[in-house]
Amino acid sequence: MPPDILGATVDPTGTNVGPIIAISTEGSTAGQQTDPAVAACGTTGRWLVAWLDTRNQGTTGFDVYAQQVAYVGPGSSRWGPTVPVGAFTGEAGPPAIDWGPVDGGDGEFLVVWIEWQTYDTAYARRVEPDSNLVGDPIVVCDTSAIKSSPAVAYAPTSSDWWVAWESG
Repeated sequence: MPPDILGATVDPTGTNVGPIIAISTEGSTAGQQTDPAVAACGTTGRWLVAWLDTRNQGTTGFDVYAQQVAYVGPGSSRWGPTVPVGAFTGEAGPPAIDWGPVDGGDGEFLVVWIEWQTYDTAYARRVEPDSNLVGDPIVVCDTSAIKSSPAVAYAPTSSDWWVAWESG
């Protein structure tokens, strides 16, 4: 059976406080789901899990999908729809994700990945805490240098995102 994405809620002492849940179950019927990344929303208490997904490998290649997870004590459950964060005709690489209190309100997540088709484009996509995608994917860098291993962090003092990647 192809891999799925699973997760569990763990308390501050490292104790599992609920059952292991399936976050993405599409692997049992279509393609593979691998390389998860997760970030917590500081206002809703939900997490957004993003992963590399091959369910559409014949048409769009490797894509990035995301699913929110809510704490429903004890444990967690899927919340809202699974969303296609990055679905291009090409090969996406494993995502990275962070959350920031952008523009007040509930803030937003930023998911970043490298498009492996040519290894030369780093993308980002904004995702609201209700799983709505904000605008189109953002080209962070499209120089001809090979890129991999993206990372992202939010700086609350400047309200900016910082995206880093390996190059060369």
